[in-house]
Amino acid sequence: EMAVPPLVILLLNSTEKVAEEAALALDKIENDRKTEALIMLLRKGNLFSKKYALKNLAEGKKIKAVSYIGKLLRDDNEEIRELSIDALRQIGDPLSFRFLKKLLGDKNEKVLFLIIFALGESGDKGVASSIVKFLDHESQNIRKAAVWALSKMGYTNAIPRMAKMLKSDTSEIVREEIVRRFGLMGDDSVVSALLSAKVFDESANVRVYADWALADIPVNKKEMVLLRSTKDKNEALRGQAYLELGKTGNEKYFRLLKGAFLEDESELVRANIVEGLGFYKSAEAKSVLKSSLNEPETIMVRALDSLLRAAAIEDVDFALEMVQGRPSDNEYVRKIGVRILEKVYTDRVAPKTVLMTLCETIDVSPIEVKRSIVKCLGKIGDDSIIDFLEEKTARKESAIKEDIDLAVSNLKKKPK
Repeated sequence: EMAVPPLVILLLNSTEKVAEEAALALDKIENDRKTEALIMLLRKGNLFSKKYALKNLAEGKKIKAVSYIGKLLRDDNEEIRELSIDALRQIGDPLSFRFLKKLLGDKNEKVLFLIIFALGESGDKGVASSIVKFLDHESQNIRKAAVWALSKMGYTNAIPRMAKMLKSDTSEIVREEIVRRFGLMGDDSVVSALLSAKVFDESANVRVYADWALADIPVNKKEMVLLRSTKDKNEALRGQAYLELGKTGNEKYFRLLKGAFLEDESELVRANIVEGLGFYKSAEAKSVLKSSLNEPETIMVRALDSLLRAAAIEDVDFALEMVQGRPSDNEYVRKIGVRILEKVYTDRVAPKTVLMTLCETIDVSPIEVKRSIVKCLGKIGDDSIIDFLEEKTARKESAIKEDIDLAVSNLKKKPK
């Protein structure tokens, strides 16, 4: 205790270097006399000592200092005002937030931002109505802070207002914040707004965040909204609703998706449905996907991606057929067949019959399919096919020589 007064004097009256050393010394002291000295510094100190006092009183959560810190919210120095706001936030006493609420009319944008942030962190819904008005503020940073604060408080009354902002606010960062917060709020009333944002928002970031937010909301909270949306007249919304239901992998939605695939006339909707079917592992789901390979390209490509996602050992024979150009000679179909084999035989050697079929297919394939097959052999093959590949190099297969060399190198590194 006896060390506190001389250290405070050094803090006030010495050069910057000595004051910093005095501050380091005071950091190691914790007693009531120090607390009283810090409060005195708030009233009579210089800039350095006031900043030091605010930092220490905040870290120590000294409730007895709240009323003194509150007076600094009107200080002429902007930095002191900002540090005072942060100190009151850290102390977190109800009196702290009463002081902060009085400053919601401050014209300084940075100060206002910090106050809204601090009040939001308090979780006190009692100040929510005072923060709602900032959803209309001219500054996008203030609108974003208001969205964050209201969601932190769990103030669901603001959801309809924020849902409208998601369609009308010109700021991308504000819309991003809304979709992120909607995902955390997890209320079924936000699902429709998130679905629309994912489909229609012009910002790719907003669409991605909306996708993540929808994934974070439990199935039982979004089921009814998604089912209603499958009847929407807008094909983009309708298709997205089917996709979201498919992503759950819940068997009770499978018949709905399959029926809609057969009946819906929209190519976009059907493309979304086959993507959703990729989250089912059943033979029936895969049968629908396989039958889609003769559909228009937008549907076919999504069906191929879904087959790859759901690939398992029982799909090997069909994958080999795809590589060989059946049921479609489309190059992308054949390359996806190769990737299915790579996925199924990850970290293990494929059976000889599979390897031989791939080897035999190289010569009758387009160049890009050839390259895919050779790379695949380097991953799922063994040393039994090294001679075959080296022979192809000797025959001056220049277009795929680099791929063959890499595949052979990979195979030689594998344990016998």
